[in-house]
Amino acid sequence: MNFNVKKVIYDDIELSNATGTIAIEDEKASLTNVKSSLFGGNISLNGNVNTKGNTPTFAMDLDLNSIDIDQSFKGLDLLQGLAPIAKALQGALNTNIKLNGNLNGDLTPQLQTIAGNAFAKVLTAKVNAEQSPLLARLSENVAFLNLDNLNLNNLETYLTFDNGNIQVKPFDFNIKGIKVTAGGTHGLDQNMNYNVTLDVPAKYMGSEVSGLLSKLSAQERETMTVALPIGLTGTFNSPKVNLNTQAAVNSLTQRIIDKQKDDLKDKGKDLLGNILGGNKPKDSTTVQQDSVKAGTPKTNEDAIKDAAKDILGGLFGKKKTKAKDSVN
Repeated sequence: MNFNVKKVIYDDIELSNATGTIAIEDEKASLTNVKSSLFGGNISLNGNVNTKGNTPTFAMDLDLNSIDIDQSFKGLDLLQGLAPIAKALQGALNTNIKLNGNLNGDLTPQLQTIAGNAFAKVLTAKVNAEQSPLLARLSENVAFLNLDNLNLNNLETYLTFDNGNIQVKPFDFNIKGIKVTAGGTHGLDQNMNYNVTLDVPAKYMGSEVSGLLSKLSAQERETMTVALPIGLTGTFNSPKVNLNTQAAVNSLTQRIIDKQKDDLKDKGKDLLGNILGGNKPKDSTTVQQDSVKAGTPKTNEDAIKDAAKDILGGLFGKKKTKAKDSVN
């Protein structure tokens, strides 16, 4: 059957201008090139429903383009389960979802049996943290994190799901100059276990790192960043936020130690180069002029050799008294 229907109503979902093909054979209905307007955007799908066994099954490949986030997540239980946090977003997204699972007697999906994967790209989005207890709790625990500055435009995420468990591959986004990396798992029962890392300007850590930052130059204090790990557990409605500030302090400490070691190495190389005559002292001209005033004109090479003797004498033994001093 080829169909062209102006309006299709399924529960609370209304599809407009639906077209496509349905073929039925051996208790299996196959849908091909089904297209429709939905949630302010467009949907296309291919799939089948099989009622031959004791438990009906389905398999679908869905493409949702420029759909309204708020409308779609309110209208589809599946999307609510895959990304509960999206209820705090307003905007549009594209997503491709491949899934299969069992059906109930009324041919609605048994969410716990669904398996598949999904890719989503947020086109535009504004965040209302008050609509998400998780975002609200995160904002409370991280004082410098202003979710009003959260930019999710063009954000891309990839996730897989099976037996009610959803695995979200780590993805990046930005909160006014702070890079955020998030990833983890949650269940259709709303339990979650996520790891979030903020690439935070070290100066935002306050008194906990002020002593460490004092060892840096003013410019380094402005540009130095540190990874702040955050664990998110509990449920989306009753989240637990764990800030691992000690890990951030330890990481910053090690970075500063490594930098100081590198600086010392560089200074050592410069000193050794001067001792061995590989580099001219910056004030070689001044040294030569001083020696001329003393009545013993010296070349740059002589000045370098004398400087090397003085340095080596100070390092390995008592410095010999200069001729000038002995005369005086």
